[in-house]
Amino acid sequence: MKILLKPIRKAKRMTQVELALKSGTDQTHISKLENHKSNASLSTLERLAAALGVPVAALLDGDQGTT
Repeated sequence: MKILLKPIRKAKRMTQVELALKSGTDQTHISKLENHKSNASLSTLERLAAALGVPVAALLDGDQGTT
């Protein structure tokens, strides 16, 4: 399953490094996720979503929590 991490991160004006620090996820893993070269565990999705201030579902279906 592809996750929609990059557009949400960009909309929040965060770099991969900033997201990595805030979520406790390695920057190289974030890069691989954004380029669809790796899969994320549920716990990683939860950490990324929390760091971005969006629900996990936003990463999965593109709903950026703006409604």
